[in-house]
Amino acid sequence: MKSIQFFEIAISDLSKYPNFHSIYGEVNSIEKSDKGFLLKGNGIPLLQADKIIFATGLKDVLPEIPGFAESWGKSILHCPYCHGYEVVGKTTGLWMNENGVFEHAKFLKHWAKEITVYTNGPIQFSEEEEVKLKKEGVSFITEKVKTLIHDKGQLTSIQFVSGKETHLDVLYARVPMVQHSSLPESLGCKVLPSGHLEVSNFYETNLPGVYAVGDMASIFRSVAHAVHSGNIAGAMLNRAMILS
Repeated sequence: MKSIQFFEIAISDLSKYPNFHSIYGEVNSIEKSDKGFLLKGNGIPLLQADKIIFATGLKDVLPEIPGFAESWGKSILHCPYCHGYEVVGKTTGLWMNENGVFEHAKFLKHWAKEITVYTNGPIQFSEEEEVKLKKEGVSFITEKVKTLIHDKGQLTSIQFVSGKETHLDVLYARVPMVQHSSLPESLGCKVLPSGHLEVSNFYETNLPGVYAVGDMASIFRSVAHAVHSGNIAGAMLNRAMILS
């Protein structure tokens, strides 16, 4: 089922409640006010809100290498728990060039006996990690990558600037992530070094009355976690409004 279908079903279910209202438009600024928060934007009226839930998510910053974006989420993967079972035993690589690479490479060996780390340039991680990788039997290639060859998003090989080409079925990648929306930070929500918003166990940010759910506030990037965090935040927000 496509995301648009989920959205349509959700709106249909919510529309059965007499106090539900939906407004479609782009919010481009949120300001604190005496009564809560003032929302302004394109295609929407000026809105006054007592509470806010952000569910705007994270955005992956993909390298500008031909074939990478086309294969992202298909054969270039971010999480073995989400996709690993389907690619067990296939020719597997790890796109990573930072400290922590040894832990990730060893972890992935649960799904593939042999792992090759592609650094796309000179090694940036520590010599200690390099030694550990070699002892673990993990190989690494530092050549610059020219393109990722694929068939409708399914990798077949990786080609280097030197002209050399090697077979590859699946590539796990650690790519930078940024908040999809700048509104939470501009409002004053605290952003952690990881790029996620800081939230309490009930998904309230450092600003009272402002909540954040889904992967924008957690390292867990799954639909199940998004539903869980939204459920908790909704219940806590409702409780706060009743008791205020």
